[in-house]
Amino acid sequence: MADEKKSIFDLADKFSIESPFGNWEKEDFKETVINKTRIVSISVNETGRRSFITIPNSNKTLIEVIVIAKIEGEENVSITVSCDGGAKAQGNIQINNKKRDDKTGILSYEVSKVFILSVDKSSFQPPTYTASVKISSGGKIDVKKEQKFTANSNSQINLVEIDNVESFIEIEELSEEQISSISTHLIKENVKKHLEGINEAISDNNINTCLRASNFLAQILHESGGLRLTKEGGVSESEYGGYIGRGLIQITGESNYKKYQEFSGEDVTSSLENKKKLENPPHAGKSAGWFWDISNLNSLADKNDFIMITRKINGGFNGYDDRLKYLKGALMSICKKDVEILGFSSSKAYNDKRAAFAWGLWHDPELNKKGCTKDKKIAIEGYQRFLDIIPKDFKQNNWYGIKPISAFQSIKGTNSSVDVKKAAELRLKELNK
Repeated sequence: MADEKKSIFDLADKFSIESPFGNWEKEDFKETVINKTRIVSISVNETGRRSFITIPNSNKTLIEVIVIAKIEGEENVSITVSCDGGAKAQGNIQINNKKRDDKTGILSYEVSKVFILSVDKSSFQPPTYTASVKISSGGKIDVKKEQKFTANSNSQINLVEIDNVESFIEIEELSEEQISSISTHLIKENVKKHLEGINEAISDNNINTCLRASNFLAQILHESGGLRLTKEGGVSESEYGGYIGRGLIQITGESNYKKYQEFSGEDVTSSLENKKKLENPPHAGKSAGWFWDISNLNSLADKNDFIMITRKINGGFNGYDDRLKYLKGALMSICKKDVEILGFSSSKAYNDKRAAFAWGLWHDPELNKKGCTKDKKIAIEGYQRFLDIIPKDFKQNNWYGIKPISAFQSIKGTNSSVDVKKAAELRLKELNK
């Protein structure tokens, strides 16, 4: 494990880059209103953050574009931000600077989204592209504003000393051979069966770099037992209200089924037969990609934050070692090199209470949590971090099924519940003896 590495998304801050283009030409546009909400303006890079990253041994330059829209009105509308010219979206829409006018009562806020443009270095021209913002509400017709931006300078900043820059080179799709070579345990017939759905998941959800694809594959290969299992085992069809885990990442529950149905346009809820579509291609793979995107896992994969990705998918760290083996295989197959994952202290898990407690619990050599190599030192690190970040009045019980664990019998309270804070304190005391 290694300390946190800087990705291309941090470079502008790291090098204090100002926009090399200077001013931008903007086309006029008409004001649009829906549900008493309007798009006031559209701009790009108001923060001055424009990164040109020249990739060594490649004819491509990556350009970071931040599209910002100012909105007036309530938040009862759906907002979509897009950018043409082959731009790839990075993460979800962010909402900032909310304020309500004391006199008029009108709410105003900004929405923004980051995109990455890939430009051919050998024939580089200042790009012209159109950013658009669309608002919609209920069954009403969508209203959209578009604005064209044209750079007026050929200025370019070359940054070639970038950690793991190969890991940010875009991929369009994966081959059967690339996936099969990840592990000798994968059966080629299963790879071939799910290849189309996996590639659609990659395309539909911007899993478009080798780091993103490698982390995505590591998780779905573990969750599906190497592409063999697409249905939760050992449960009846009536469990979870009739919406048991299905697909390569085992999406579960009526809410998730309905959200995926809305995303895909495919009926996966009206009957058992339709629910079973999630067990088969292409929806076994496509549903996994959808879940990956709504869980904001691309941003974690950009930093190779494998620990927090596992926590968000599993809840804890079941199968951590197996997932890690798949990740290492995927990195060698797709990135053509091993890329160190973030260590616990650099991971977002470090500031997540549940993740920190789970990090201690799964590594604890005297407890029975499976799938993670036992390590006393790491267990102490997790428990101590949990205690460091919880408030003094913290009170939660029975996390991660600790209630029946014999090591906690001495601190059981009413209804045989186990206080999580006391559990961490007890294990720290025992492990430090």
